[in-house]
Amino acid sequence: MSDQTLILTKYKDTEAAFLAEDNRLIQVMLQSNSDCSIGDIYVGRVKNIVPAMQGAFVQFTEHSVGFLPLSETIPQKILNRSDAEALKCGDAILVQVSKEPLKTKDATLTTDLSFSGKYLVLTPYSQGVFYSKKFDKKQKEKACCMITNAAHELFGEAELFLKQYGLIVRTDAITATPSEVSRELHELFHKASFVLSNADKRTVFSCLHKEDSVYIKAIKNLFCASKNRIITDDAALFERMSTDSEFDFIPNDSISLYQDSRLSLLKLYSVEEKMHEALSARVWLKSGGYLVIEPTEALTVIDVNSGKSSAKQNRMDRETFYHKTNSEAATEVARQLRLRNISGIVIVDFLKTGKANTALILEELKAAVKADPVETVIVGVTALGLVEITRKKTEASLAEKIKQFQ
Repeated sequence: MSDQTLILTKYKDTEAAFLAEDNRLIQVMLQSNSDCSIGDIYVGRVKNIVPAMQGAFVQFTEHSVGFLPLSETIPQKILNRSDAEALKCGDAILVQVSKEPLKTKDATLTTDLSFSGKYLVLTPYSQGVFYSKKFDKKQKEKACCMITNAAHELFGEAELFLKQYGLIVRTDAITATPSEVSRELHELFHKASFVLSNADKRTVFSCLHKEDSVYIKAIKNLFCASKNRIITDDAALFERMSTDSEFDFIPNDSISLYQDSRLSLLKLYSVEEKMHEALSARVWLKSGGYLVIEPTEALTVIDVNSGKSSAKQNRMDRETFYHKTNSEAATEVARQLRLRNISGIVIVDFLKTGKANTALILEELKAAVKADPVETVIVGVTALGLVEITRKKTEASLAEKIKQFQ
């Protein structure tokens, strides 16, 4: 696997993180201009309940209202009525943002709170330990041992702790040390304890927990010591990464502070040009073929074209030629989904080939999307020969976020 560079700098006067591989962007994280972020926790007030939608609208800041599915409502989070079994209008309730506002849609809220770290996600009022799907049997056994020991070390009785709190063990825990897991579990427990013990003492619209900044989220979610290096022009961030025990997982030789005032970090890595390419409808492939990416309200359509590579067709048979172009396209489709943060339903029209080659392309596509941290499912081939993909949606797409700065 190629080395990756995580670039942390300001873009249009806001924090941004750019993950690059082989001089190409593969993921972008931008600070939203919304007054809330995924993971923020508030004391909200129920404005109205809509049985037909199986949900309620909850005002959680002076200017923000979110939708709370009733199926995700936990009675213990109703703060003004300790014996409450169901939600009522006017109730004060502890809620967490699970999806940011998207276009005309309100934010989505949940009372099923979670506290995320690099290795673990702690979930109060739930039970059980769940592991990343990328763990094999031995890795799962190793992680289980680390979790049990950490819980025993911190709380005395591991079983008692795990009956009150659930845990999700993230993929990065595969390479974590026992001390790193133990320290993070301790930090997450204290964050959760603070929120749960103070919620009923706070007024409506109080924010009890703010998620990390884009810089910190990117470091925790995108950095991998075996293949990444970090470069930033933010001296305070560099100092924090170099000295704070929270970032002990980052080797010192993996961090660089950029200080050339004559050439900005954005220009050094040609980020502006790469961002322009990430918003273009046409994406060129190495062979001369290209993709056309067209987002609509209902879904995103990606068309694979042979383009300039059609001249090569007379040098090889049509099936081989189409398969080669499709193979390039499969890798590029996976990159574009992640880079542009395209979510929902995606339909890809590959060049038509025989069943055997179509099956191979589907396998290549499945392998390519495994690197995507967002759940992406290759549904299959429709009756018309189109490949259907679904990708989980929690944040606005890159194009939607860029519009916020214009």
